[in-house]
Amino acid sequence: SPAVYARRQTAPGLVDRRRRPVSRKDWPSERKSSGHPLVDFYDDLIEDDMTGWTRKMALLSAATLLVAAACGSDDDGDDEGTGDSATSTAVADSIPTEDDADAGDAASSYPRTIEHAAGSITLDARPETVVTLDGLRLLDALLSLDVRPVGAGVGAGDEFAAAIAQDAEGIQKLGDPFGDLNVEAIAELDPDVIFTFDWIDEQVLERVGEIAPLFVISSEDSQAWDTNLVRIAEVFAAEDVAAERIGEVEETPAAVAASVDDGTQISVIYPKDDGSFFAMQETYALVDQVIEPVGLDVELPAGIEGEPGGSLADVSAERLGDIESDHLFVLPLPGAEETIQQNPLWESLPQVQADEVTFGDASTWGNYGPIALLIVLDQLEAAIE
Repeated sequence: SPAVYARRQTAPGLVDRRRRPVSRKDWPSERKSSGHPLVDFYDDLIEDDMTGWTRKMALLSAATLLVAAACGSDDDGDDEGTGDSATSTAVADSIPTEDDADAGDAASSYPRTIEHAAGSITLDARPETVVTLDGLRLLDALLSLDVRPVGAGVGAGDEFAAAIAQDAEGIQKLGDPFGDLNVEAIAELDPDVIFTFDWIDEQVLERVGEIAPLFVISSEDSQAWDTNLVRIAEVFAAEDVAAERIGEVEETPAAVAASVDDGTQISVIYPKDDGSFFAMQETYALVDQVIEPVGLDVELPAGIEGEPGGSLADVSAERLGDIESDHLFVLPLPGAEETIQQNPLWESLPQVQADEVTFGDASTWGNYGPIALLIVLDQLEAAIE
């Protein structure tokens, strides 16, 4: 997912098929590639002088960051979870939201042993209190399964990503897994299981693993949202819920495709704060997952070949006028919300003149979770109507 950030708002005209929140995403602190060029982009920022990085982070207070830089706390201190009241409230607000009959059926499914990327976990009962160190894809997956974590990792800006922000309201923010993760707060929450990707620093995982069993998802599978949803669902004996969510995502494109004219082309760009931009290539995972099934073709600006084996092409500002597609999606990176419109070529774009431009949230388009994918499908549908 392009670990990008979102303005915390829903794009106008979206159809709310189901609850729509957004979460943010945590990215590797070391150059352990997650397979996405935007992750490398943020890694490069981290390698810059800290003054420059801190300046960029300050611009993200209203957006969901790709890579986290600092952990903050709310003025009322609830996010730190240091008081009995904060902890008890979070635990009481804990996870599964099922009716009594379903809960009874789930109870009969235990004990069970589930394999994960770092081994296996044996559960005597359905977990009642869970934490996720990843506040983007894994949080999206858990919320999709009607599982409400008591705590989740966040990045700079101390906000959840736009797609899951509403559903994640009230979940305790545990700081940056790549920086100032609040391990003490996790211990106070006393979770039954902690979910994480394996790109978190090993020493951090060792510390957290002393608090509760870890359920680890491989970074190599970070874009395999459906497979990961099923894996996570096994922890809660919620395979039927996972199948339902996967069905929602897989069935929606056919309905949207009915209104798409053959050969309709879109371009998807990620403006940067220097005026240049990334342009989505047809090899981007989201293309295969939802864009092509909707019947749309992704086009690069004319004359741009793209990055061999990559998913995003790095395009200079002066090539903005080479975008010739039917519709343009603009997903600004942190700090670049206005730069693309300041380009002197912007007003002359045929998409701008024809009102065929949609501004969206980059973290949503890079989330690869059921909630975020349905939002992307809604945006695609609204754009082509």
